[in-house]
Amino acid sequence: MQQLLNHEPLRNQTRQLLRSLGSTPAEVARYLDSLGVRGVRNNSECCVVAQFLAAIVASEPEVRSVRVFRRLVVVSRNHPFWFTAVPLPAAVRTFVLAFDAGAYPNLVRSPHPLRRPASYDHAGEEERRPS
Repeated sequence: MQQLLNHEPLRNQTRQLLRSLGSTPAEVARYLDSLGVRGVRNNSECCVVAQFLAAIVASEPEVRSVRVFRRLVVVSRNHPFWFTAVPLPAAVRTFVLAFDAGAYPNLVRSPHPLRRPASYDHAGEEERRPS
């Protein structure tokens, strides 16, 4: 991963990852779904494409964040050339716009962590635990 510390290799890897998603919005959705990737609509850092990219490129310590906008991806870094911008391929761009508009509900995750219902009863919890 040492190569990611350079601006151009990071740009090339991100471009390849985006192209690998598919050549149509439906292919992009199927591929992300097959990987189990989920995201939050209208959130540049938590959208499904950002989550996919972050799982790969953000594992490098020099990468701070991955954000997906309508036309491009911005990878923020802790290094000279503090960000790398990569245009979205047409299929991914169309997918992102459709995802944000409400398409592909199977790829949406809750924007909030799971919480216990307010009516959750702690009484009797000891009794339900196996011995």
